[in-house]
Amino acid sequence: MVSGQVFHELEVKAAANKVWEIYGNAQELGKLVVNNLKGSIQKIEVVEGDGEFKFKSHKEKYTKVDNEKRVKEVEVIEGGYLELGFTLYRVRFEIIEKDEGCSIIKSTIEYDLKDDSVHNLPAVTLDPLAAIALAEDMVSGQVSHELEVAAPAAKVWEIYGTLHLPKLVEENLTTILEKIEVVEGEGGVGTVLNLHFVPGVFKFKSYKEKYTKVDDEKLVKEAEVVEGGYLDFGFTFYRTRFEIIEKKDDETSASASSIIKSTIEYEVKDDEYSAQNLSLNTNMVSGQLSHELEIKAPASQVWELYGTLRIAKLVEEQLKTVIEKIDIVEGDGGVGTIVHLNFVPGATRFKSYKEKFTKVDNELRVKEADVMEGGYLELGFTLYRVRFEIIEKDEGCSIIKSTIEYELKDDYAENNTNMVSGQLCHELEFKAPASQVWELCGTLRLVKLIEEQLKSVIEKIDVVEGDGGVGTTLHLDFVPGVAKFKSLKEKFTKIDNEQRVKEVEVVEGGFLELGFTLYRIRLEIIEKDEDCSIIKSTIEYEIKDDYAENVSLVSLDALAAIALIVQNHLTKT
Repeated sequence: MVSGQVFHELEVKAAANKVWEIYGNAQELGKLVVNNLKGSIQKIEVVEGDGEFKFKSHKEKYTKVDNEKRVKEVEVIEGGYLELGFTLYRVRFEIIEKDEGCSIIKSTIEYDLKDDSVHNLPAVTLDPLAAIALAEDMVSGQVSHELEVAAPAAKVWEIYGTLHLPKLVEENLTTILEKIEVVEGEGGVGTVLNLHFVPGVFKFKSYKEKYTKVDDEKLVKEAEVVEGGYLDFGFTFYRTRFEIIEKKDDETSASASSIIKSTIEYEVKDDEYSAQNLSLNTNMVSGQLSHELEIKAPASQVWELYGTLRIAKLVEEQLKTVIEKIDIVEGDGGVGTIVHLNFVPGATRFKSYKEKFTKVDNELRVKEADVMEGGYLELGFTLYRVRFEIIEKDEGCSIIKSTIEYELKDDYAENNTNMVSGQLCHELEFKAPASQVWELCGTLRLVKLIEEQLKSVIEKIDVVEGDGGVGTTLHLDFVPGVAKFKSLKEKFTKIDNEQRVKEVEVVEGGFLELGFTLYRIRLEIIEKDEDCSIIKSTIEYEIKDDYAENVSLVSLDALAAIALIVQNHLTKT
């Protein structure tokens, strides 16, 4: 018997009890599924009671509904998967409370499959469960901004924690605000303000907000819109939160500066109001992209390069196809240093830009640089920040974490190069030592085994280059009709015999033809005990926004099938 488990988790901005009202109710969940999966499901009929559904291809029965723990389990009892050799096919939903207004929908599939039916494993897919989780009736989100100011937190709070703030806002934001009236209160909890906006700034003329939290100890204030404004445009919730964070001098421990953290949290109806009303929330598109690279070098040694101007020199030398030259306009590599980057014609949509080092922390090994002139700022970006963080993994190994943070005016949203990215994981545990599993998975023996056992999917696999180590390139030809592409080339980018990890990236054809800019498969063999191990298979991907619909092509089915093939091969030999 072959058995396994796959799961999907989605965090939503909704209270757990609210989510459970849908997931714990047969009629509500059935209605949600039919409405949002019309391409896959024609109808769902309640055959009996509150919990047994009859699909076109199978019947399933609710075997567990725990309202206290918010857990539901459903098993196929007739047809469907049972006709394909499965002896168990169970779906489990668990609604986990993260905090008062946030929860996690964890969807799990557990299955048992007869050995001679292993070819039907691709029928196990999380796609519908992920789609159901995403089909919530509320769009919710959070936008945050942090600003460091050269003033003690206590002094900043004297303004933010009192009615001095609305007065200051009214005086300085005359292009946005006409006036702010204090309807009720003196600045404490329960205070109500009426904000009137300059005509044409927003789709609404005014709104009232109420102070729901004023914490003088923690220096936190929260205000919620209670009438008009966003509530007239489908928002059911709109909260502004200010938090003043004290930043102390490392040497004297005195309050040298502080951070003003401003956060907007919101919920907007999805069924009545289109996503265009989210632009009421902010006139900026904002985002963050991160990349991590692990290298065999101590963090201190890497920082000697990244924390100084040596990195600018190295980039200029090594990226001649992109960068023409880099001039140091001002500074010696510390905070305030200004660098002028000139690009090779045609390499980017701009000729040059200047960036300023806004943070250089030698202790935490963090550097931040903001574009201050030209470049992205000419394309509608109001913020473009690059952050490097050197993280010590162990004595001889470190991680270079590179992050881009940006803000972009809505009118220039087409210049946003943001990608849709994601990750899927599958784990299979079986009785075989990790060393034995790695002898197969860490070499080209696995390629031969896949070609032999997955004939219904793969026509042939050619080893273009290499002997199974880093740099090895394979060419995979697929059976016509199985995939949206005929073939692809993939390259082994990581083989770690000590950690038993292999990474493979598509380098030509296949997913790259469908808008993906990254498609990486990672196999990790984890030793559970002396005679037992886990095959952890992970897919990481990035895809251009214009091709977002092709995310549905990312599936763990093949990797799950390969894991089972490995299990069968090793347990029989």
